[in-house]
Amino acid sequence: MAIRVTERFITLFRLVKQTIKCFNLFASKPPTNDQHDQENQLLSTRLFIILFACSLVTLVIYTLSVQRTQTITVKSLTLKKYTKLLKQYPQTLSCPCTQITIPYGQFIKLSPKYHQICSSQFIMDQWSQFIIESRPPIDQILLSDFRYLGPYSFRLLNKFCKLSLEIVEN
Repeated sequence: MAIRVTERFITLFRLVKQTIKCFNLFASKPPTNDQHDQENQLLSTRLFIILFACSLVTLVIYTLSVQRTQTITVKSLTLKKYTKLLKQYPQTLSCPCTQITIPYGQFIKLSPKYHQICSSQFIMDQWSQFIIESRPPIDQILLSDFRYLGPYSFRLLNKFCKLSLEIVEN
């Protein structure tokens, strides 16, 4: 029985060897009997198979050696975590931050002090109205008289104070 298995392997080996030896991808049509043409076809087939195998091996090696880029988005990144990631990935770390994660209130305390005129009665509407009511008729007042331009100046100051308060609060 051992002889038969060995004989079968030897027969199979010879058959594979003969098939490889006679394998021709570039056989001419119609078939030719010219020995030189057949040798060229076999040589071309072997060269093609070798080059194809080399190309395939090169492609596999290249595919295995290329680094794959993986993008990971971290939400609510702390400064400590960012520093750690920067040490691990100094060449590839990018931060497309569009929003500051730390609110300004955590590291800035704003205590504005406005000019004292902004909290005085002089910018109130009642004060402007009082000046308007106390001035003489328009034909008897000089343009340089404070009562003529004063109410408008105080209203302008009132608007500036309100604007500065709104800008600082928002």
